Amino acid sequence: MKMIFALVLVLGFSCFSFAEQEMAKAPCKADMEKLCVGIEPGDGRMMKCLHDNESKLSSECQAKRSEMKEKMKGAHESCREDVEKFCGDVKHGHGAVMKCLKAHDAEVSQACKDAAPHRRHKK
Repeated sequence: MKMIFALVLVLGFSCFSFAEQEMAKAPCKADMEKLCVGIEPGDGRMMKCLHDNESKLSSECQAKRSEMKEKMKGAHESCREDVEKFCGDVKHGHGAVMKCLKAHDAEVSQACKDAAPHRRHKK
């Protein structure tokens, strides 16, 4: 159980870059510009800023955050076995797991392909 939790946690950190890119679009762009002044995007810093300021976010941005959380939860579950199989030896951080999944794109399960953020930017 600890292994699965750690895997989900690591995959989540690998997805921060994708999540920050998505959150930087409407409807959260204005909230980020207002509440996260001086924070350099990357490595989850913007996501942390939005989390820290959750009560100040617009209702539209709060809805977007909830949507992103659900997508990430689905991606974690859908890609768990693929991450173990293809990326178990990958040093985590800076999107390494997502890069690994992209490198094994032809081999990962269809469920992971459909759910994983590493594929969404291609559509």
